[in-house]
Amino acid sequence: MGLLAVLERVTARARPTWTVIAVPALLVSRWPGPCPVRLSPPRTGTAGPDAPCRRRHTDPVPVLNIVEAGTIISVFTDTELAYLQGERRLARIATVGPDGTPHVTPVGWSLGPDGETIEVTGHSFAATKKFRDVARTGRAAIVIDEVLPPWRPRGIEVRGRAEALDEPEPHIRIHPTRIVSWGLDDPGRGHTARTVAETTES
Repeated sequence: MGLLAVLERVTARARPTWTVIAVPALLVSRWPGPCPVRLSPPRTGTAGPDAPCRRRHTDPVPVLNIVEAGTIISVFTDTELAYLQGERRLARIATVGPDGTPHVTPVGWSLGPDGETIEVTGHSFAATKKFRDVARTGRAAIVIDEVLPPWRPRGIEVRGRAEALDEPEPHIRIHPTRIVSWGLDDPGRGHTARTVAETTES
Protein backbone atom coordinates (compact mmCIF):
# COMPACT_ATOMS: atom_id res chain seq x y z
CA MET A 1 0.00 0.00 0.00
CA GLY A 2 1.41 3.34 -1.02
CA LEU A 3 2.05 6.26 1.35
CA LEU A 4 -0.76 8.32 -0.24
CA ALA A 5 -3.30 5.54 0.34
CA VAL A 6 -2.24 5.25 4.00
CA LEU A 7 -2.66 8.98 4.55
CA GLU A 8 -6.13 8.96 2.96
CA ARG A 9 -7.24 6.09 5.21
CA VAL A 10 -5.97 7.84 8.38
CA THR A 11 -7.67 11.08 7.32
CA ALA A 12 -10.99 9.30 6.74
CA ARG A 13 -10.86 7.75 10.22
CA ALA A 14 -10.15 11.13 11.82
CA ARG A 15 -13.22 12.83 10.35
CA PRO A 16 -15.94 13.31 12.94
CA THR A 17 -19.42 12.03 12.25
CA TRP A 18 -22.51 14.21 12.69
CA THR A 19 -25.76 12.39 13.46
CA VAL A 20 -29.20 14.01 13.32
CA ILE A 21 -31.76 12.42 15.62
CA ALA A 22 -35.45 13.16 15.02
CA VAL A 23 -37.41 14.12 18.15
CA PRO A 24 -41.17 14.67 18.59
CA ALA A 25 -40.80 18.40 18.87
CA LEU A 26 -40.95 21.56 16.81
CA LEU A 27 -37.36 22.75 16.36
CA VAL A 28 -36.86 26.34 15.32
CA SER A 29 -33.31 27.57 14.73
CA ARG A 30 -32.30 31.15 14.06
CA TRP A 31 -28.70 31.69 12.90
CA PRO A 32 -28.34 35.13 11.35
CA GLY A 33 -26.27 35.56 8.21
CA PRO A 34 -24.20 33.15 6.13
CA CYS A 35 -21.30 31.18 7.49
CA PRO A 36 -18.33 33.61 7.80
CA VAL A 37 -15.61 30.94 7.99
CA ARG A 38 -15.44 27.43 6.58
CA LEU A 39 -12.78 25.19 8.08
CA SER A 40 -12.09 21.54 7.71
CA PRO A 41 -12.84 19.25 10.68
CA PRO A 42 -10.00 18.72 13.22
CA ARG A 43 -6.95 16.85 11.99
CA THR A 44 -8.10 16.71 8.36
CA GLY A 45 -6.13 17.87 5.37
CA THR A 46 -7.53 21.06 3.91
CA ALA A 47 -10.45 23.43 4.10
CA GLY A 48 -13.12 23.35 1.45
CA PRO A 49 -16.73 24.20 0.57
CA ASP A 50 -17.95 20.93 2.11
CA ALA A 51 -16.23 21.56 5.43
CA PRO A 52 -18.48 22.32 8.44
CA CYS A 53 -19.23 25.92 9.29
CA ARG A 54 -17.34 27.22 12.31
CA ARG A 55 -18.12 30.65 13.66
CA ARG A 56 -15.65 32.89 15.36
CA HIS A 57 -16.21 33.37 19.10
CA THR A 58 -17.37 36.93 18.37
CA ASP A 59 -20.15 35.81 15.99
CA PRO A 60 -23.76 35.68 17.24
CA VAL A 61 -24.65 32.42 18.96
CA PRO A 62 -27.54 30.53 17.33
CA VAL A 63 -30.79 30.48 19.29
CA LEU A 64 -32.64 27.19 19.54
CA ASN A 65 -36.25 26.97 20.70
CA ILE A 66 -37.54 23.45 21.28
CA VAL A 67 -41.28 23.31 21.92
CA GLU A 68 -42.68 20.00 23.07
CA ALA A 69 -46.34 19.31 22.36
CA GLY A 70 -48.54 20.83 25.09
CA THR A 71 -45.66 22.71 26.72
CA ILE A 72 -45.95 26.42 27.57
CA ILE A 73 -42.83 28.39 26.65
CA SER A 74 -43.05 31.46 28.89
CA VAL A 75 -41.21 34.64 29.81
CA PHE A 76 -41.58 33.43 33.40
CA THR A 77 -39.23 30.92 35.01
CA ASP A 78 -40.47 27.50 36.06
CA THR A 79 -40.52 28.64 39.69
CA GLU A 80 -42.48 31.78 38.83
CA LEU A 81 -44.94 29.79 36.72
CA ALA A 82 -45.51 27.34 39.58
CA TYR A 83 -46.29 30.28 41.87
CA LEU A 84 -48.61 31.96 39.37
CA GLN A 85 -50.42 28.69 38.63
CA GLY A 86 -50.79 27.81 42.31
CA GLU A 87 -53.47 28.92 44.76
CA ARG A 88 -55.40 32.10 44.10
CA ARG A 89 -53.81 35.19 45.60
CA LEU A 90 -54.93 38.80 45.72
CA ALA A 91 -52.89 41.21 43.61
CA ARG A 92 -52.41 44.96 43.47
CA ILE A 93 -52.31 46.79 40.16
CA ALA A 94 -50.66 50.19 39.70
CA THR A 95 -51.65 52.67 37.01
CA VAL A 96 -51.09 56.40 36.45
CA GLY A 97 -53.85 59.02 36.31
CA PRO A 98 -54.11 61.96 33.89
CA ASP A 99 -52.29 64.24 36.34
CA GLY A 100 -49.45 61.75 36.87
CA THR A 101 -50.72 60.52 40.25
CA PRO A 102 -50.15 56.79 40.84
CA HIS A 103 -53.21 54.67 41.56
CA VAL A 104 -52.96 51.28 43.32
CA THR A 105 -55.88 48.96 43.95
CA PRO A 106 -56.42 45.27 44.83
CA VAL A 107 -57.63 43.11 41.94
CA GLY A 108 -58.35 39.60 40.83
CA TRP A 109 -56.08 38.23 38.12
CA SER A 110 -55.12 35.18 36.10
CA LEU A 111 -52.20 33.97 34.03
CA GLY A 112 -52.90 34.46 30.32
CA PRO A 113 -53.55 31.35 28.21
CA ASP A 114 -50.22 31.89 26.44
CA GLY A 115 -48.35 31.73 29.73
CA GLU A 116 -46.72 35.10 29.01
CA THR A 117 -49.24 37.72 30.17
CA ILE A 118 -51.16 38.67 33.29
CA GLU A 119 -54.89 39.38 32.89
CA VAL A 120 -56.88 41.47 35.35
CA THR A 121 -60.64 41.80 35.55
CA GLY A 122 -63.42 42.48 38.03
CA HIS A 123 -66.96 43.72 38.65
CA SER A 124 -68.07 46.61 36.34
CA PHE A 125 -64.46 46.66 35.20
CA ALA A 126 -64.89 48.95 32.18
CA ALA A 127 -66.10 51.73 34.50
CA THR A 128 -63.04 51.61 36.79
CA LYS A 129 -60.24 54.16 36.97
CA LYS A 130 -57.57 51.53 36.36
CA PHE A 131 -59.26 50.47 33.12
CA ARG A 132 -59.42 54.08 31.92
CA ASP A 133 -55.82 54.72 32.98
CA VAL A 134 -54.53 51.75 30.96
CA ALA A 135 -56.65 52.72 27.95
CA ARG A 136 -54.95 56.12 28.02
CA THR A 137 -51.34 55.26 28.95
CA GLY A 138 -50.88 51.68 27.77
CA ARG A 139 -48.80 50.90 30.88
CA ALA A 140 -49.35 49.12 34.19
CA ALA A 141 -47.60 47.17 36.93
CA ILE A 142 -48.89 44.43 39.18
CA VAL A 143 -47.66 42.77 42.38
CA ILE A 144 -48.78 39.30 43.49
CA ASP A 145 -47.36 38.40 46.88
CA GLU A 146 -47.90 36.83 50.29
CA VAL A 147 -46.12 36.22 53.59
CA LEU A 148 -45.58 32.67 54.84
CA PRO A 149 -45.02 32.02 58.57
CA PRO A 150 -43.04 32.88 60.54
CA TRP A 151 -41.87 35.66 58.19
CA ARG A 152 -41.21 34.55 54.62
CA PRO A 153 -42.38 37.17 52.14
CA ARG A 154 -42.52 35.97 48.56
CA GLY A 155 -44.07 37.22 45.36
CA ILE A 156 -43.64 38.56 41.87
CA GLU A 157 -43.85 42.02 40.31
CA VAL A 158 -44.62 42.48 36.63
CA ARG A 159 -44.30 45.82 34.81
CA GLY A 160 -44.95 46.42 31.17
CA ARG A 161 -47.13 47.33 28.26
CA ALA A 162 -50.84 46.99 29.03
CA GLU A 163 -54.04 46.83 27.03
CA ALA A 164 -57.59 47.72 28.06
CA LEU A 165 -59.67 45.14 26.19
CA ASP A 166 -63.45 44.87 25.88
CA GLU A 167 -63.76 41.28 24.63
CA PRO A 168 -64.77 38.71 25.67
CA GLU A 169 -65.33 40.84 28.78
CA PRO A 170 -63.59 44.03 29.94
CA HIS A 171 -60.11 43.21 31.22
CA ILE A 172 -56.53 44.48 31.34
CA ARG A 173 -53.75 42.43 29.76
CA ILE A 174 -50.19 43.13 30.91
CA HIS A 175 -47.27 42.14 28.65
CA PRO A 176 -44.16 41.91 30.87
CA THR A 177 -41.14 44.06 30.10
CA ARG A 178 -39.70 43.82 33.63
CA ILE A 179 -40.11 40.88 36.02
CA VAL A 180 -38.98 40.89 39.65
CA SER A 181 -39.55 37.91 41.96
CA TRP A 182 -38.47 37.15 45.50
CA GLY A 183 -38.79 34.38 48.07
CA LEU A 184 -39.80 31.74 45.53
CA ASP A 185 -36.61 29.73 45.89
CA ASP A 186 -34.96 28.19 48.92
CA PRO A 187 -35.78 29.21 51.66
CA GLY A 188 -37.61 32.40 50.86
CA ARG A 189 -34.52 34.49 50.23
CA GLY A 190 -33.96 34.21 46.49
CA HIS A 191 -34.35 37.41 44.45
CA THR A 192 -34.30 37.83 40.69
CA ALA A 193 -34.87 40.83 38.41
CA ARG A 194 -34.67 40.91 34.63
CA THR A 195 -35.82 42.83 31.58
CA VAL A 196 -37.95 41.10 28.96
CA ALA A 197 -37.80 42.05 25.29
CA GLU A 198 -40.92 44.03 24.50
CA THR A 199 -43.19 42.95 21.65
CA THR A 200 -46.07 44.72 19.96
CA GLU A 201 -48.27 41.66 19.62
CA SER A 202 -51.58 41.52 21.44
